[in-house]
Amino acid sequence: MQRLNFSAPSEDDRRDDPASTDGDDARLALHNYWALLAIILVFGTAAGNILVCLAIFWERRLQNVTNYFLMSLAITDLMVALSVMPLGILTLVKGRFPLDSEYCLVWICLDVLFCTASIMHLCTISVDRYLSLRYPMKFGRN
Repeated sequence: MQRLNFSAPSEDDRRDDPASTDGDDARLALHNYWALLAIILVFGTAAGNILVCLAIFWERRLQNVTNYFLMSLAITDLMVALSVMPLGILTLVKGRFPLDSEYCLVWICLDVLFCTASIMHLCTISVDRYLSLRYPMKFGRN
């Protein structure tokens, strides 16, 4: 089974390899475009979730239980965008985790924690929506 290498070849590898041509530079440039696209995704994710939180916080009519669930989901997704995604992009670009192994373990734990919390928020929102549709008169008062 072949292992994929996401890292760009180092300067020493290119110098020692006689078959190294401009194709490596093109591959490196394409690799950098994917990283740029991923960084734009991180900023878009963070900005969108911040806007959701601000809208619920500032608009009095949006302050209800259902929207508090949405704001909690937005905060969880914001944590993913700020703590998990940047290190994931850096890992893909460099081909290895750039920090010590202890930080790698912390990063993996945060990834699992925030993604699980996000899934649990989605389940809670689904149950909330179901109950509000199934029992519209009773659920609105409770």
